[in-house]
Amino acid sequence: MKDYKVVILTAGQGVRLRPETDNFNKALITIGNKTALSRIIENLPEDVEIVLANNYKEDQIKDFVEIAYPDREFDFVHVDKTGEGYGPGYALLACKGHLQCPFILCMGK
Repeated sequence: MKDYKVVILTAGQGVRLRPETDNFNKALITIGNKTALSRIIENLPEDVEIVLANNYKEDQIKDFVEIAYPDREFDFVHVDKTGEGYGPGYALLACKGHLQCPFILCMGK
């Protein structure tokens, strides 16, 4: 296990990607033949723990990573508020309990 974690922010609604995000979490939108989330995960060391900050369509994210990456370790964090006035800083604060170590932040802005 690495001595750091990676946090991926997937909580927002992806309003700039509408209508694609009307039915899917923004991290599951495909780029070429892979989801945006897969492109991030597959470029990380296999032994790094990944913290996923979720809210919008969060069950899609959980189901996807559990099926696509059964051997990887994920911590799922529910971000209770999103939208106007809440952003990456608030999502990171929600992850605070999982990030008491060095970490790398990945976000799709």
